[in-house]
Amino acid sequence: MPHISGESSKRLSLQAKEILEAARSRGDVFLLRSASAKKWVASGSHHFLDHRNPAVSAAYLQGFQELQSMGILVHDVGNHYKLAVEASEVGEWLKH
Repeated sequence: MPHISGESSKRLSLQAKEILEAARSRGDVFLLRSASAKKWVASGSHHFLDHRNPAVSAAYLQGFQELQSMGILVHDVGNHYKLAVEASEVGEWLKH
């Protein structure tokens, strides 16, 4: 499980933090696809996309990939991903 290790820990982007905050209560994140929006990230009632500005979806996809590469978010099944950190650790990640 990933842990914060003082000053050497990588800081999360704003988008990664917003995804983490949205997933905090249930631990679920979804990678969704459609013909019009291509791919976007969702968690709970939060859908991280803007149909008029594809750069918004792209930024949140980068945040999603960041969480995966740090081991904070792991694939479960299909389009479902889950947090790999305890709820108590989420607050620590959000502080940095």
